[in-house]
Amino acid sequence: MFLAGLVSVATFVHFSGGLFCSSVERTGANVDHGLALAVVFGLADGIVLLLVRRRPRLLALAQLIGAAILVVAMVFVAFDSASYVAHRSCGLMTTTEDTIDERVYYLYVLWGVPAAFLAWSALHQLAPGGRRATGLGAPRLLGLLTATIGLAAWAFVESGSHARTTLPSGTHVFAEPNHDHVPGDVRYDHTPPAGGPHNDIWLNCGLYARPVRDENAVHSLEHGAVWITYAPQLARDDVVRLRRFVRSHYDGRERYLILSPYPGLGDPVVASAWGAQLRLRGAADPRLAAFVARFEGGDQGGETGGPCRGGAGSPIG
Repeated sequence: MFLAGLVSVATFVHFSGGLFCSSVERTGANVDHGLALAVVFGLADGIVLLLVRRRPRLLALAQLIGAAILVVAMVFVAFDSASYVAHRSCGLMTTTEDTIDERVYYLYVLWGVPAAFLAWSALHQLAPGGRRATGLGAPRLLGLLTATIGLAAWAFVESGSHARTTLPSGTHVFAEPNHDHVPGDVRYDHTPPAGGPHNDIWLNCGLYARPVRDENAVHSLEHGAVWITYAPQLARDDVVRLRRFVRSHYDGRERYLILSPYPGLGDPVVASAWGAQLRLRGAADPRLAAFVARFEGGDQGGETGGPCRGGAGSPIG
């Protein structure tokens, strides 16, 4: 019961911010599911264990279910912990921007040790002689702990493999170390720009029917947005297709996608992120989705989780 309570309290306080923080998640639904399972286990399983403590069979069943829930929670977290990003606004604390992959691995200990102990205790209950059985002592517990460590090692590798998709072919990646805020116009080294000095007000993410100001759009790229630009002469059906794509790929409330026409564009469509750019054959080019999956809401601009609304511009959708 103590371990169940520890799982519940530590999970809730550390990841949900307790009573002081609200977390707006952008990606990582599996992480949310895993955390929810752990919290429910901590609150509910402890009560169940108390109620059935004098009934060995039911006690063992409750322990096995609790162990299974924690293992499932660990697997959920492993699938996308490396890509989960939370922008936290904490009432009595400072505002922080966190990527969970930098600190999530302690969960495999916090959840894994109770899971192993619960499984071991359940086997004790089910063995002939119940708790008096000596053959299920230290060796069995050591084996379960070893299995937990193996699961944690797998989860560590798995979460890293789900961090980001690979770069689509043709993506040009380059250094853009200048993050200065400047008041006037900027002559950029790429068309459209994909990083560099920019206005101190970002561009609101969304759809635009008219060209937008480079300096504001670049600030949004710094926050993790992807800017999709198209030639003004692009066929209307292709523009509609791009708008549908963008609407269906918005990332949370901040969206982190911008679509606008761009005069003088040398290609039908160009996708830009901070320090990365991909020139596309048209609106149907399948590499667009891969580029967005790789960079949308990412940390390539150095300000992960920065806002993409409340700035300049009035998107039409």
